[in-house]
Formats: sequence, C-alpha cells, structure tokens
Amino acid sequence: MGLYALAENTEYFAPVTDDSEIDYERKTVIEKIVVRDGEMRIGIKNQGVMTARWAGADDFELIRLGSEEEVLEGKGDEFIAEAKSRRNEQLAAIWPDIEADGKDATALIKNTDCLRSDLYGWTTVNLATTSGQAWDGNSSNAYFDKYREGSLESSMTQTVNYLPEGDYTLGAMMRCTTGQTVTLKAIHQTAGGEETAYEKTITGTGDQTEAGSPWQRGWKKVELPPFTAASGDRVTVSAAFSAQATSWWSADHFTLQWNKAGTTDIGEKMTEKAKQNDDVLYNLNGMRISRPSKGFYIQNGKKYLVP
Repeated sequence: MGLYALAENTEYFAPVTDDSEIDYERKTVIEKIVVRDGEMRIGIKNQGVMTARWAGADDFELIRLGSEEEVLEGKGDEFIAEAKSRRNEQLAAIWPDIEADGKDATALIKNTDCLRSDLYGWTTVNLATTSGQAWDGNSSNAYFDKYREGSLESSMTQTVNYLPEGDYTLGAMMRCTTGQTVTLKAIHQTAGGEETAYEKTITGTGDQTEAGSPWQRGWKKVELPPFTAASGDRVTVSAAFSAQATSWWSADHFTLQWNKAGTTDIGEKMTEKAKQNDDVLYNLNGMRISRPSKGFYIQNGKKYLVP
C-alpha cells in the first residue's frame, strides 16, 4: 500500500512500509512528479495481492516546485524514463519469478473471482455483485452481475500497469440474457504507447444449464487470442454489455495465463506473415514497427530480440 501519482503515462509510487495509525509527523512523500499536459491523478493504492482489507489517508498536500526547466535543468525526459524504470522494478519485485510454461499469472489482476463480494479493483459502470447462480454450481459464491428493466449499458475495466515478458492469454466466465451479447476485451499497450485490441463476443443463452456443458446456469468460458508483452508493457482488461431491452449479464473468474515469449503459435503466424514482406519489421502481435523498443521482433522470417 502506498501513495501514488499518475502523470504523462508514468506512475510514481511511495510505499508505506509498516502498519500504523496515520502519523502526521511522518508523511509519505513523492518528491518530484513531471506534469506537462496539466493532468495528474493522485491517490492511495495497494500493489500485489491484497492481504489486508483496510487503508487510510488524510491531509494530502501538493506543492509546485517550479518549471520543468528550473527543477530538472532540461533533463525532464531522462527523469521520466528513470521514474518508469524505477516503477517497473518495484512492480517486478512483487511477483515471483515466472519460469515454467503454463504459469498462472492471474494474480496480476485484482479481484478476479469476486471473493469479497464487491467491485474492488475495477472501474465499473452500472454493475453490482450477487450470488445464487455461480458458474461452478456453488450457490454461495459471489459474481459480478447486473439486471435492469429497460436499456442497460454496463461494463467493468481494470488496467494491469506492469507485465513480465511473455505470452498472455486472457479468459473469463460470462453469460447474459438469451439472444443478447457480452464482450471480453484486452488492450495491450507497449512501453512506446502502441496499442493492440483483442476481443471476443458471445451470445447468451439465459440462465439455464445447457445439455453437455461443464458449467452451470448458462455460463460460458470466453478466451481471447494470446498476445506477447515485453517487460513493463500494460494491458487493460474489460467486459461490457449493452442492450436496449430489459436484460442482465454476469461475469466471473477472470484468468491470465502466461507462457515464455514466442512459445505460443503467435510467433509461427507472424513469421509466415513476415516472410511475405521481407523489408517490414513486425512485433509478435503482427503490427508494423518503424522504431523498435525492447522486445521480440520478426523480420525476413526470423525472430530477433532488441535488448
């Protein structure tokens, strides 16, 4: 848990290192933050798997130190790069080493199974939680859900600000009103700001268990195509539902599977694409790249690592 600020797509974090009451003589401080576009978000947040269920903050204070030129003497870009690197090191230290193929990286996402029966970790629109018709048949298990008479626009979104290098596959359990659709989506963002969206939409069959289905009450397993991330990349996870009539939808059990970079079929597919365009450089998501940053790339049918 600690104090954070987000500006210029860079997150600054000052951790609280021990449990205590609020101490006005020992403030948690982020010493410098570069703001260029006039926008900054501040607050408190936990990092890693949440073990405690309380936190408090008070007496926020923001002091302008001066212009970027005055304070950083023209080295603002270097300062931002160092801040990003430092934050990545903090985030990397949270997670255990990922070495074996098939590692479950779901812990990177907060509140994946609605275990607290609340919306913690998610930015939501018209969403609640309930129980009684869980995908695994346990009626006491909570899940994310929304019912409304008339039209309904509902969604849940969460950004994972640091990914260890590897191939990732996002999945979730979902269901909705018969004939309506619900969508699972992931937006992968590289350190250079390039974005690639992956999504899958399913049609609901209501809340009745389908013959032969391994899951209860109309739940379906939704899984997106894998994407490859370099260390420090981000992914925004979302689920969304839209209908113009009385309807409902549910989501639960979000999962994130990890494999070593290039060991899924992404690399094979992109290699074939690159063979047809010998002078073109691709990342492993199939995007043309003009200025590669760190990570794996494909050119002339071969995979290269930019350190």
